[in-house]
Amino acid sequence: MPPRNEASYIRTRAELQYLIDDQVNTSQRQLVRRIDIVLAKLREPGLTKEYRALGARTLRSLYEDLEYANERIVALRAELVERERAVAEFEERERRERRDHEERVRRQRVAEEREVELRRRRRVEAEHAAATRRAAEWTSCERFPLRDIVPIAVWIEETFPDTMAWLSFKKPE
Repeated sequence: MPPRNEASYIRTRAELQYLIDDQVNTSQRQLVRRIDIVLAKLREPGLTKEYRALGARTLRSLYEDLEYANERIVALRAELVERERAVAEFEERERRERRDHEERVRRQRVAEEREVELRRRRRVEAEHAAATRRAAEWTSCERFPLRDIVPIAVWIEETFPDTMAWLSFKKPE
């Protein structure tokens, strides 16, 4: 599992890279240098059998150490690759979660806006219906019976002849 914060990942990656470089630069090079020295000594003329046997054992031991160092380098590089893959997966998962969260928030905001718009429409429709009802009540014949309206209309026509013509959409004569 990759570390959660970026700084610790960089430190861990840097440490792994340092270990790899250290294995390559220090252990591997020292072993190769020692192998070269032992081989040079073994090529010298006049060595006794005991010294040749000791050199061969030393050389075999150095080759085993070199093989171990190479295996260690391969293992460290594999670990580094694995950690980088894990970090990439972690970052992708974080991006996906952030994107999903933003999408959920956006959907919720759109739903809330739709709900507000629906409530506003219902309120406007209710106000319109109420205004229509009030207008119907005010203009209904039960509220203003014709027997009450006719004398008023006659009085208006007699008093203001132009007004009645305007109200009935007739041109004044």
